Amino acid sequence: MTSVLLLRSPAEEAEDRYELAFRNAGYRPVSIPVLETLICHSSELAEYILSKPREIGIFGVIVTSKRSCEALGAALKASQQSMQGLTNAADWSQIPFYVVGETTASSLRDIFDAFGPYPVDIRGQHSGNAENLASFILGDLKSEGSVKLLYLTGDKNRDTITRILSDSSIELQLLQVYETKTSSSFRSNLKRTMEASPGEKIFWWIVFFAPSAAVSVSPILQEYFAFKHNNSSVDRVATEEDKIFAKICAIGPTSKVALQDDLGLMVDAVASKPTPDNVVTAVTDVDRK
Repeated sequence: MTSVLLLRSPAEEAEDRYELAFRNAGYRPVSIPVLETLICHSSELAEYILSKPREIGIFGVIVTSKRSCEALGAALKASQQSMQGLTNAADWSQIPFYVVGETTASSLRDIFDAFGPYPVDIRGQHSGNAENLASFILGDLKSEGSVKLLYLTGDKNRDTITRILSDSSIELQLLQVYETKTSSSFRSNLKRTMEASPGEKIFWWIVFFAPSAAVSVSPILQEYFAFKHNNSSVDRVATEEDKIFAKICAIGPTSKVALQDDLGLMVDAVASKPTPDNVVTAVTDVDRK
């Protein structure tokens, strides 16, 4: 049974969907958190939430990560305290939220469900990546004229959406709501995982979910794994040290570019969309060849 290392935080409550999908496909998955997230600019976001979006000229919101959803949820909770138990969640749920994948869409639904029966207007969840989402937004707002979207970002967001929308009639109001750093416990968690894993030395799959994670933990991963590089050769030193050969799957094209261009690594599989089923399909398609 092939092991799969998922470089992400597993679900805290329900069974993790990525781990479940890989187990159902006959793999042995394990998730290790790579990044620690710190919410920032909470007061600025709270100011937005305390207002009704239409009254401050916000037509919609772009949210491209679960971490941005968490920041939004914290702001809604803070506004509820400021408004003596009331909230503007109902008003915000009536404007479109543009998301890149179903995971983010699910997080948004959970957040608004916590404040009442507010079915949030989610769009673009089938886009799969930032470029496709930007194109979707252009088409979706084609007949709206000049509009302003609030774009909740992190400290390492690429400029894909901003660049594509820059020549349109859509104005972006960017607000950084979180920042990330490498998890201080990643090395020790990986060590425990490797010590507890079966003694097989065939290969592992490693799934990368974010470009920033790829760059930050690559040196630690190379203590245990041998990677194939863009020149199609495996690191000889790593092989001689009897490290485990790793195949790489990227969650999407942005992560693929970071792995190839920034780290010089060969990417074996890329998910067509950032969903558990599509990630598993990308991996199994390679293994069947």
